[in-house]
Amino acid sequence: MTTAKAIEPNEDEALRLLRMRGRFMGLDELGGDPEDVMRVEEEVLCDERSRALYRCMDRVNPDYREALYLVYIEGMSYDEAGAVMHRTRKQVGNLVRRGKQAMRSLLAEEGVTDEGD
Repeated sequence: MTTAKAIEPNEDEALRLLRMRGRFMGLDELGGDPEDVMRVEEEVLCDERSRALYRCMDRVNPDYREALYLVYIEGMSYDEAGAVMHRTRKQVGNLVRRGKQAMRSLLAEEGVTDEGD
């Protein structure tokens, strides 16, 4: 009876993600160097957080989502975002604040916190 080397779920996920990106590297290429393993784990963690962020953005109120997108992704000021959304600066500020509160709650449900996990 042959025994296969067990791969931990986080390593398996890392390999799957690397394969999908066309940058596959075998475990033998990692060489067991702890820094290489940590780099792969950090990349997987970052990807999972990004997916959680997008899942939460899909679930948040559309007005909050638009305000958050314009301010944080597009880098607009509250005045610029207000012009796009046909809202006042104060209204955009309120939408961003409420959106951040909603996102914090949704991300906590996903297991993502702002405390460095």
